[in-house]
Amino acid sequence: MPHQQVELRQAGDYGVVGELSFDTVMYVEKEGMAAIDESTSPILFDLSAVTKCSSASLALLISWKRYAENSGKSLQVVRVPESLAGQIKSACLESVFPIDA
Repeated sequence: MPHQQVELRQAGDYGVVGELSFDTVMYVEKEGMAAIDESTSPILFDLSAVTKCSSASLALLISWKRYAENSGKSLQVVRVPESLAGQIKSACLESVFPIDA
């Protein structure tokens, strides 16, 4: 199991660190869901320290978003890596995951 990749920075503000790949996403998903469970709304995930993204990254964000909404909480991602931003745009999901300018 990889080391912790979702780090609490301050209440409701989390940093995601390292790779978001097919090998790591299932662990990161659980960490993110635990963060959602522990937080009050709104929840912010900062992706600026993500070093590599695969297509599993977008599935991860969708999973977290759905989980947060089902928990009655709002979720926002910021500082999205360029490769993941491209996936979001290709999937026409900018209204779900707005991309920083």
